[in-house]
Amino acid sequence: MKHYHLIVYIAISSLIMLASCTGSSSENSTVPPPVPSSLVLTDIALAPSGGDASRYSAATVAIEGNLIVIANITNYSDTIRTETLRVSIADSDSPVAYTIEPGFIDIATNELNPDDTNAVTNTLADREFTLTPANGDAAITYTVSLRFSKLEIVRLTPLSVEDIEIDTASHLAYANARVLSVNDNIVLIGGIKNRIDGFDQALTLTIADKTDPSEYTVEGGSTVTLSGTEINPTGTAATTTATNEALTFTVMPTADNASPVKYYVVLVLGDLIQLVELLSGTDLMNALILTEGITPPTAPLVVKNCGVFPPPYRVLVGGTDMTAAYTLTVTVINPYVQGTYTGDLTLTDGTTTLTFASLSVTTSSCAAADLSGMGTRREPYIIDNDRKLNLVAKLVNETNMTYGGSHYRVTRDIDLAKPFAPWSEAQGGQFAPIGDTNADGVVFNGTFDCQGSVISNLYISTTGSYKGLFGVVTGMITNCGLVKANVTVDGTAILYVGSLVGLLDTGGIVAKSYSEQANVAITSADVNASTYLGGLVGGNSSGIISDSYSTGAVMNSGGSTGGGATGGLVGLNSSGIISRSYSSVDVNGHSQIGGLVGSIGGGRIENSYATGNVTSTGGNANAGGLVGFISGAVNNSYAIGEVTGTSFTIHGLIGSIAGGSTITRSYWNTDTSGQMGDMNGMNGAAVGRTTTQMQVAASVDDGDDAVYVNWDTGIWDFRAGAYPRLKSVACATRQYATTTTTTCENIP
Repeated sequence: MKHYHLIVYIAISSLIMLASCTGSSSENSTVPPPVPSSLVLTDIALAPSGGDASRYSAATVAIEGNLIVIANITNYSDTIRTETLRVSIADSDSPVAYTIEPGFIDIATNELNPDDTNAVTNTLADREFTLTPANGDAAITYTVSLRFSKLEIVRLTPLSVEDIEIDTASHLAYANARVLSVNDNIVLIGGIKNRIDGFDQALTLTIADKTDPSEYTVEGGSTVTLSGTEINPTGTAATTTATNEALTFTVMPTADNASPVKYYVVLVLGDLIQLVELLSGTDLMNALILTEGITPPTAPLVVKNCGVFPPPYRVLVGGTDMTAAYTLTVTVINPYVQGTYTGDLTLTDGTTTLTFASLSVTTSSCAAADLSGMGTRREPYIIDNDRKLNLVAKLVNETNMTYGGSHYRVTRDIDLAKPFAPWSEAQGGQFAPIGDTNADGVVFNGTFDCQGSVISNLYISTTGSYKGLFGVVTGMITNCGLVKANVTVDGTAILYVGSLVGLLDTGGIVAKSYSEQANVAITSADVNASTYLGGLVGGNSSGIISDSYSTGAVMNSGGSTGGGATGGLVGLNSSGIISRSYSSVDVNGHSQIGGLVGSIGGGRIENSYATGNVTSTGGNANAGGLVGFISGAVNNSYAIGEVTGTSFTIHGLIGSIAGGSTITRSYWNTDTSGQMGDMNGMNGAAVGRTTTQMQVAASVDDGDDAVYVNWDTGIWDFRAGAYPRLKSVACATRQYATTTTTTCENIP
């Protein structure tokens, strides 16, 4: 004999309770309203949220005095509270005899299904209608009253979880389906996701009493088929379905005088996970949507020329974009070598893992004719993946007269370390700089606008000069972000090395651009070699750099005797202009070493700053928190990084100043730099200040604590307890929230 009990519910007439609560009348139990009223029963409508299938669809309404009484409803078990009931009133006469306010009242789930299962009258004091007669009589207030019948519990033959089997093999969507519980007359099923709209695969249950002899039978047979449309609510988000007459089965106990019992199947549905191509039709000939529990397409997915696989995608969890929480990996399929492959996609958030197996993918070639756009200012060439970026480098370097002066626009973030990418470190390759003048006369003199897009994981490990994402630039680069660039050059010649640009030559412009978490190095260089190394730009020769920044680390092993310069933003600034820019790069080199610029040979720095540490490893070093050596001008700038080394030309702001140079309203931190004073006068008019003096809410224009004198508040943002920051530099808000990498905004 089973230890569980089957619960059968029989509604007891609410009149029993009414008789015990109100006086009886042999002729008329209706209490008249306090004044004559035009309200009639036909004006009142009841609408349960579950529609015709609702267990409240048989509810009745009556008017008793100033009560609107809703009866013929049972106080069901508290297990599932999902339905509401709307009570509406509208005068059906013409002309109308009254107006009503409000037009309807919604009865909440907890009011429609009170605690326990007893007979109860629930008068909703805050659910009132006000009827105003059209003839000017006094208004009448009606209150809604709910009269519940008791749910009688008769213990009969039990139905248990073990009695119910689910056909989990009928469809992948039901592979993990399971019965969670049988509670009262509710069968709770979980392990199923809320499928996309239109999914109509039926779910089959087999119900059989495991006792011997059997204590019940199932009406219509032991197989119960639940309609796929009924168990698939709108949307794909997690939900618990309401009780539904279409999802029921009836059990007939074998005991004498027992009544049939109707069971409701309620489903606890989880969030559906989908992998969706971000821009349908951009990289693939056919749209890509992969859904858990659905067999992937067997027909080959065809990659467009210059397309990538997998294409940029979104991960939707219950219809909500959760892409950032998931990692997608691909096996076998190589989009960089044309062919047809069969491989798997695996999607995981560290807890849940989905594998879309045996995808057939046909990859493509990538040539100049496949670029979209015309290369003009109005219709630039579009770069939206790593294949096209590599193609542009090849075209500029090999057909410079045709493509070197063209206009380009990057429209999506690009990762240069994707699986199988031939220019990635993992594949033993590297990226060829755009405008690499190792080929004679090759420069980039067009425009390159990233529109805020980020290029990540640039890898270069080579010899020769002019290395970075770009080699030599006389054109314009704007709105570009680099993240985790790794550029290493080994050589003995004159070297210009940066993460973004090797050499920004005459007329070249870099604006609103940055390089984050970069590692840029010149290794094993001849001590006599002239090596110019910067975190963003190696050399700036009569170019302009504005509203840009760099973070990471730079290291220059060359130039200890033969010249050279190493800076957090720029190595050598020769007659160039650097404005509204900063560097948070740790700098290590032999000579001419600066937190922002290694050496200035003409030109100027204005409204800029450096926070990185500067380390000199050479005995003849000129090292400064902002600039190593200057023959030019510095205006309205500061440095706060530690400056260390053995040379006597090491100082908090500038290592060494040539005659004729000017330093105006510029400062260094004596606490953090380790450089207390200006021995030998090498910092010129620069002023050392403490942390307290430098972290102020506004400029201090005079007195012993004067700092940031007359600095422009349209350029600088001052806040108490913080160093001033640049308002218009790329991703300006990151100056305060260094861990934020997703927002890129100006400071208002």
